[in-house]
Amino acid sequence: MVKMLHVDENGKKHSQLAPAFYHTYAYVGGKKVGMIKPNKFVAERFSSTAANACGLICKNAPMVVPPKQWTSWDEGGYWYTREEVMRTRQSLEQRAYLKEASDAGQLSEIYRGLDVLGETCWTINRRLFDVILKVWNSGESIADIPPPASDLHYPEQPTSATWDVKARMDWIQECRTMSRLMQNSHSVRCDINYKLEVARAVPPLCT
Repeated sequence: MVKMLHVDENGKKHSQLAPAFYHTYAYVGGKKVGMIKPNKFVAERFSSTAANACGLICKNAPMVVPPKQWTSWDEGGYWYTREEVMRTRQSLEQRAYLKEASDAGQLSEIYRGLDVLGETCWTINRRLFDVILKVWNSGESIADIPPPASDLHYPEQPTSATWDVKARMDWIQECRTMSRLMQNSHSVRCDINYKLEVARAVPPLCT
């Protein structure tokens, strides 16, 4: 269980116990698969404390050796993990077009370009990384870093004295807008946290 805290507009604190993890389902490759997901407050706590989230969600970390050259639509890049040259989002039609273009030799220049990029050594600007990490751990919304979703709140429902059709429609629209902001904020913060943890894990190979 996790204790969730909320401060209303009057400064009064409210708390509630909720499960730290919950069970849900997702469709992967057309099959229904059970998944365990953390409560959003637990996820935000992980990110705010700069936990090593990369160890939990990072599928393919940056390579420390030159990647394998691309020779076909699904052969290249990582040495021990087979990846497609283009994300098809499990679309059979896209994958069929990709394979046909590769077999016809229409992706040769793309493969050569990817090989050049793959052989280019990258490094992390550690001074800039330290600044971004300090801002991230502060939990503040600065530059393109959005606030945590838990800091955003839905608008108050109109009182009975002002409750009419227009007021209700405006309130519903504001709630929908806030819901999108919460989803976007959570998505962007997860993406930033992922990149920070990847950058933290990259050894200083280049000088």
